Amino acid sequence: MKVLGVSYFRSAVCCPVHAALHENGCFRFLQKSGFSGLRSGRYLLREIPAYYFKMPRDPCAERLAADGGANGLVTAAVSVNLRDSVAEEDEEENEEVELGNSDRLERRLVSGERVLQINKADFTVSSVVDKIRRGRLDLRPSYQRDYVWDKRTASKLIESVLLNIPLPTMFFHERTQGQLEVVDGKQRLTSIWCFMETQRFPDGSDFALTGLEVLDELNGKKYTDLDEPLREVMQDFALNVHTISRHSDDDVVFEVFERLNMGSTQLNEQELRNCVFQGRYNDLLEELCLHSDMLRVFRQEIPHKRMRDREFILRFFALRRSGIENFYLPVKNWLNNEMRRHQFLEEEDFKVMKFDFSRCIRLSVEVFGDQAFRMPRGQKYDSDPNVCLWDTIMYGFLRYRDDEAVLSQKKLLVLALNDLLVYNMEFKSNLVSTPKALKLRTTKWLLVLKELLGPF
Repeated sequence: MKVLGVSYFRSAVCCPVHAALHENGCFRFLQKSGFSGLRSGRYLLREIPAYYFKMPRDPCAERLAADGGANGLVTAAVSVNLRDSVAEEDEEENEEVELGNSDRLERRLVSGERVLQINKADFTVSSVVDKIRRGRLDLRPSYQRDYVWDKRTASKLIESVLLNIPLPTMFFHERTQGQLEVVDGKQRLTSIWCFMETQRFPDGSDFALTGLEVLDELNGKKYTDLDEPLREVMQDFALNVHTISRHSDDDVVFEVFERLNMGSTQLNEQELRNCVFQGRYNDLLEELCLHSDMLRVFRQEIPHKRMRDREFILRFFALRRSGIENFYLPVKNWLNNEMRRHQFLEEEDFKVMKFDFSRCIRLSVEVFGDQAFRMPRGQKYDSDPNVCLWDTIMYGFLRYRDDEAVLSQKKLLVLALNDLLVYNMEFKSNLVSTPKALKLRTTKWLLVLKELLGPF
């Protein structure tokens, strides 16, 4: 299916729904009036959860707020033939899809290696709350942002549930068999959990409904204050959930996380890797972020909150394994491949990796001090480390194994690098992350090491 256009709206009780279809630069308006689907030639009008589509803002469509809002749905016009339309009505709950590189999410059945298995199901609120209570559903995976909704927004969500208004689809990720984590829908699920289970917000304040307009008689009430019929309505409310199977291809899962990551605070690529590539390799990156020399390089007492330090460490290991000759673009794919292929190495392999990293970062800090990996700017240096200098310097010390020789020539090494950064225009102009630039500047640095320290 290929989305031709969508119009975002806020659902309301007994209100008609309009959708704007973008085709050949024109707008067509269709109306939905109480039936589940409409075939018109090759077009099918369907109601689809808002989080399936992350579309650019246009003047005729209000983009749904981060995390779906309380009542947000979209109506989308999709291009299908009649046979596809009939097939969609009977589609299986488990669907394997491949994500292309289009800005819009194109979903199609495929056969091959790069597949994503999504299990679709409706769960009652009570069953989801029970999963959270038993530790089977993690509301706070490390990559998720904190709870940010205010009391009024959370109360509006509860009102929507009590009015039986459908909520946008939520996405879970099956980390291991029987263990789930929330990818998309944390704010909504946290609000429901806090209202029903703890009756307090994460900050400890009481969760009493406020700002309700339709069910205004419930303002000021907690969950335990509701009549039994209302509590049953909430418990039996159906949440539409799409669960990304643990058997899905990691690269495609990464793409899904990117596409769902469209909220107010987007995850960067390393934070997304932290979501997708869980395991011993990821644990090693987390551990090495606490290395005293790594903290010194980033001038922090704790690891970088956006995991930039983890990405630096991962780049070192990727270069260690592939060498400068096998670096390729895009960098995202190169690093993803490093984690995917080696996340289940043996403990002995990780010990060697840890030793090599500790040795190279120690030499870098001992030689260059607080200016390690930083670009000179006149009499000062940049406040942040430069990833291109990181690649070159760390790889150089990895190749040159004589630590005593390195430390005996500290002053000359500092002067030599400074000369390259200030006076060598070819070196300076190649401080970018491309295969050609990496090879050129690193080769120059290796020649410096050879001249000052002797052969490798």
